[in-house]
Amino acid sequence: MQPCAPVRGAGRRLHRRPHPQRRTSTRQRLIRLSTEAGTCFAYPSGSEPPTARGWKTGRVSDPSGAAPELLWPARLVLPGQRTVYLDLNHWIALSQAATGHPEGAQYSDTLDACKAAAQAGVLFPISSVSYIEVSKIKDPRQRARLAEVMEELSGFRTVASHSLIVTMELDAAISARLGVPSRAPQDLAYLGSGVGYAFGQVLTPTFSGLPDDKHTRQVAAVYGPDLLQDLMLGFERFALRGPADDEVVDMRRTGWDPEAAWEIAIERAAEERGQAALFDAVRSGVAHTAEEQLAVDSTDRKDWRKGRLRDAIAVRELTKCIWDLCGDVLSWYGRPAIEQLWREERHQGRAFIRQMPSSEVAIELKTALHKDAARAVRWLPNDVTDIDQLAMAVPYCNVVVTDKAAADALVKARLDQRCSTTLLRSLKDLPGYL
Repeated sequence: MQPCAPVRGAGRRLHRRPHPQRRTSTRQRLIRLSTEAGTCFAYPSGSEPPTARGWKTGRVSDPSGAAPELLWPARLVLPGQRTVYLDLNHWIALSQAATGHPEGAQYSDTLDACKAAAQAGVLFPISSVSYIEVSKIKDPRQRARLAEVMEELSGFRTVASHSLIVTMELDAAISARLGVPSRAPQDLAYLGSGVGYAFGQVLTPTFSGLPDDKHTRQVAAVYGPDLLQDLMLGFERFALRGPADDEVVDMRRTGWDPEAAWEIAIERAAEERGQAALFDAVRSGVAHTAEEQLAVDSTDRKDWRKGRLRDAIAVRELTKCIWDLCGDVLSWYGRPAIEQLWREERHQGRAFIRQMPSSEVAIELKTALHKDAARAVRWLPNDVTDIDQLAMAVPYCNVVVTDKAAADALVKARLDQRCSTTLLRSLKDLPGYL
């Protein structure tokens, strides 16, 4: 398996927090784009931009309208082989089939078909979400069995990090609006190799901590490149299966913290519950917090769930979920070009964000969850990670096997057709699509 070259340094750049002054400027421009487009949020001049849980709602006039045509980033390089993405529940089912678990017997034929397909060149990549969700499994033996099946089928082939994929989409959207070529520094391969690629980092095996360390080169010269490759293979296996019980204490002493990524998902789920509470307060006119009271006082008490909910989620996706990436992308084009974009395209804010494939998938899934008032107040971290992985997989994989609720929401929005992706609800159906 030939690893795809990652974007060096891109992961570090995209995850860096912007300077506060630059952050405000970028976000103000994005909010202006959305509010001038007539979407459902506005804020008074000179105030702080809206946050995930603090919207100042404004006018509602136009319906959401037809979904815009998706814009595919030319600088995102897709593999030439057929690509199949499985969520964790289906990986677990395959591992149960591999180990003879009673509940896995029904998937034995599917496992055999997947193995044959992988041998024939079909790709079964995993993602950053796969690593995060596997790390939550408490039983080290279950993690090890699961990791064996994932390694056999995926070969540690991984989807590029979500932030880098969105960056390529944002670059494509801006370049299309301006009518100029892409300014991305280099192409990004959709699939790469290993946990580092999944999280947008470049990982290099060393013996003393520096990638170009003289001792590392000397060891490689004596023992050959196979030694370093074996070290990396061992590292990849450990990164996926995690430590055994007797290794946990020592690993934590070295900084191992599997809960860190999950804490982010917990925070994001809390933000979604807070947004659901704002929708409820606006609908009922009853506020329980100062934040909800601000929302109630600033709107005519429309029921967003029966109106332009998708637009509300779309603007929130733009201003909350991808604005951190905008500073780097906007710098590729320069301020005059971006100001021209705002002037000429300010009424196309919804289309701007919804033409980005991964954002459109996320918007549709979040809209479906928020539409059900009873369900929306029970957002869980799993909901956040499920949406993240489907946003990465559905636009760019040939087949995606997920849960029934997610598949139903995406099919209802015709995103399977718009993305030319087969969405399956049952693992038993997979052999017919390999």
